[in-house]
Amino acid sequence: MTPQARKGCLASIRDDIASMRVIKCRMAHERVVAATALSQPPVDRGPLYNFKRVGLCSPDERAGRLGCSHTMSRTKLDRAINELEPGKAEQLGHELNWISNEIHLLDHLKGKAEARLASARREARAGSVDAQAFEILKETEEVTRLERQHDEYVERIGVLRDRVVSEIERLLGEIE
Repeated sequence: MTPQARKGCLASIRDDIASMRVIKCRMAHERVVAATALSQPPVDRGPLYNFKRVGLCSPDERAGRLGCSHTMSRTKLDRAINELEPGKAEQLGHELNWISNEIHLLDHLKGKAEARLASARREARAGSVDAQAFEILKETEEVTRLERQHDEYVERIGVLRDRVVSEIERLLGEIE
C-alpha cells in the first residue's frame, strides 16, 4: 500500500472510531417492563424469572455505542487497534478484550438482578409487603451497583477509544 493510500485508510479508521459514542445507558435493555400499581409485571413464557424486558436499543443506536452489551462497534475498535504497532496493539487489544468480557458478564448479572427485583415487587403486590421490603431494597441496591459498574466500564472504554484515536493520529503524522 502506498503511503498516501495508508494515510487515507488510517484517516478513515480514525474518523470512524472517533465518532463512536460512550453513553452511560446503564444497560437499560435489561430493565423489566414496569407494572402498573394494580397489576403484575408481564412474564414471558419460559423459565422462572423470565420477565418481559424493555429491550435492546435500535441497531443504529447500538452500532455506534461502545458500551452496549450487544454492539458490534467494539469489533471496529479492535480492527483499529490491529492497525497500530504490534506492542501497542497487543496492550490495547488486551484492554479491549477485558472490558468487553466484563460488559458481557455484567449484562447477565444485571438481567438476573432485575428479575429478582421484579419478583420481589410482584410478591409485595401479592400481599407480603413487609416480608419483601428488605428483598426489594437489597435488589435495588444490587441493580444500582451493577449500573455504576457499567458506568465505570463505559468511561474506561471511552479512554481506550481516545488512546486509539491518538495513536492513529500519531501514525498519520509519521506518514509523509
